[in-house]
This record gives sequence, C-alpha cells and structure tokens, in this order.
Amino acid sequence: MFVILIHYTKPLAEVDQHKPAHSAYLDQFYANGSMIVSGRRIDQKGGVLLANMASRAEVEALIAQDPYAVNGVAQYEIVDFHPGKYAQEFGSFIHLPAAANELRPDAPLPGGDASTTTR
Repeated sequence: MFVILIHYTKPLAEVDQHKPAHSAYLDQFYANGSMIVSGRRIDQKGGVLLANMASRAEVEALIAQDPYAVNGVAQYEIVDFHPGKYAQEFGSFIHLPAAANELRPDAPLPGGDASTTTR
C-alpha cells in the first residue's frame, strides 16, 4: 500500500487550472480498484492519495502521467507501507499474502525485499 503526498510547487491558482484533468486522470485508478482515497490537504499545500498498487514502479508510472506532474505544479513523496492492522471494513482494500491480516513490519513480502516490494 502506498501513501502519496503531493506537494504543490506553484501558486494554488495555477494548480487549480490542472485540477479537473488531475481528477479525471485519477478516475481510471478508482475504476480499476487501485486508488482508495484522494483529496486536498486542509492547509491547501498539496494533496494525499492512498493507493493499493502492485509496486513502487506502478506508483511512479501513475505520477509520471499525472497532469500535476506533467505541468510542473507539484512534487510527490511516496510512502510504501505494509498494513499491519486495519479495520475489518477496510479489508477489501488490502491485498496481502494468503497469510493473516497482520504482518511483521520488518518482514518483506514473498518475492520481494525492502527495495523491490511487490504485493
């Protein structure tokens, strides 16, 4: 799972010119089930995306084509994490190995290591 922090690098008025395209772009990821939630930060300095994608490379590909990135109005910070615990209602968004719904935070997933985490 990934938290993607968007940091605006241009004034909000310039960012907002690209917001409809950014929102429409994210729709495809909602449609395929890999985007869970997105929104602007309350302080309006950026946004937050919560994505359940197979790899960091997939997230980087999403970012590369995001209208905010294409138009140079934002930078991105990617936080990769393994959900150790979660509310039962959130379970449909979590794609874990066949084991349980709890992972050791220091244990890589099968087939990957800390630098090549896959789900």
